[in-house]
Amino acid sequence: MTSDQSAALKLWQLPVGEAETWVKICGITRPDDVISSIRAGANAVGFNGYRHSKRYLEFSKALSWIADFKDQILRVAVLVNEDRAEIQRVWDTGCFDLIQLHGDETWSDVSSFVQIGIPILKAVRIPPEISNIPAIPCISGVKQTVLLDAMSPQTYGGSGESLNWPLIGNWQRKHHNPFILAGGLRPENVAEAIQSSHCSGVDVAGGVEVSAGIKSASFIEKFVKNARLAKSYSQRA
Repeated sequence: MTSDQSAALKLWQLPVGEAETWVKICGITRPDDVISSIRAGANAVGFNGYRHSKRYLEFSKALSWIADFKDQILRVAVLVNEDRAEIQRVWDTGCFDLIQLHGDETWSDVSSFVQIGIPILKAVRIPPEISNIPAIPCISGVKQTVLLDAMSPQTYGGSGESLNWPLIGNWQRKHHNPFILAGGLRPENVAEAIQSSHCSGVDVAGGVEVSAGIKSASFIEKFVKNARLAKSYSQRA
């Protein structure tokens, strides 16, 4: 596939081995926390449209202030098992730069949205007892960046459970698939997680909060700083 074809298909990718770890602050419910994320140097913020999440944000009441951050930071709408019409409706608001599908959506679903110009980040939920992670399918011959999160029977993401980082690291060395690591990350452990898993990016929600959906500016700042330093130290070693 040519670069022009890839761009036309809206394939959203993170390069493996990027010099600086990509950081997303998820579960945003307030404009102040977007501002804190921008000031800390985060790359993206996530807004959870899943009604059963403790970080649920009713998009219709928040679009006006989400729109204010256009071109300042990547704005991600997190959706779970929504129908095609709702995903299209959320994208058509023009207030989001990326759609994250965090439910039971298939790779065929992902491909169909990419084909019509909607950039997708697919979450792959991994059971804690798994010993072998399968390869991620390519879309039109191109490896898709994915988000790896710990599977919980109670919820779709945001459980605070951690993955087996060394196992993830072995998977990445074998498949060379760019991925974002989520699950149980905090300012205190994000450096170890990055160095063990060889991820290209990290995603945090509860690890930078004082309560569900309410972020701490100082926690965000520390998280971003430690995430960025982790890869720098690893490259020097």
